Amino acid sequence: MTYLNIKQLGKLARKLREQASLSQVEAAQIIGSCQSNVSAAEQGKSSRYANVAIKLVQIIGQKSVTGPFFYVQDSLDD
Repeated sequence: MTYLNIKQLGKLARKLREQASLSQVEAAQIIGSCQSNVSAAEQGKSSRYANVAIKLVQIIGQKSVTGPFFYVQDSLDD
């Protein structure tokens, strides 16, 4: 359980995507977005892409994300 800022959330999203051996294009298809949004979210460019990063963490990483400061739980079951 960790509190993350937008840049940290983006780094986590990228790490989880890479651990799943997915390209940005593949990840975008899974979460219903586009590659450029996944790239921007992983870079933590702005809060505009926070929802994309959250979807990556939730769907690909199977982690729960809540709150304005992105509280990340280790698994969806916690």
